[in-house]
Amino acid sequence: MSGNHRMTAPKHTGRRLSERVATMTTTISTQLSNRDRAVLRAVAEGRCTVARGCGSTLVIDGFCCSDQFVGPRLASAGLIAVGDSARLTPSGLALLQAA
Repeated sequence: MSGNHRMTAPKHTGRRLSERVATMTTTISTQLSNRDRAVLRAVAEGRCTVARGCGSTLVIDGFCCSDQFVGPRLASAGLIAVGDSARLTPSGLALLQAA
């Protein structure tokens, strides 16, 4: 092995670091499904409660929603607030009005 190995620094281009570093920005856009919009309408109309002891499973018009994930999904998106009953958040109301 030769002892003549030297590491060299990358060539400086004269630009500032902020000009040399690429910035990556991402925007996540998730569209609401027809079911999501229907659940938001049911919540807005006061037809939606939360099943006791079942996490945040929604009950619409007295029937358990067949999509067990729609309640947690809409709640984590900040579109509904879940307690004893479900209610629209201001974001959920704005989204529903825009749809």
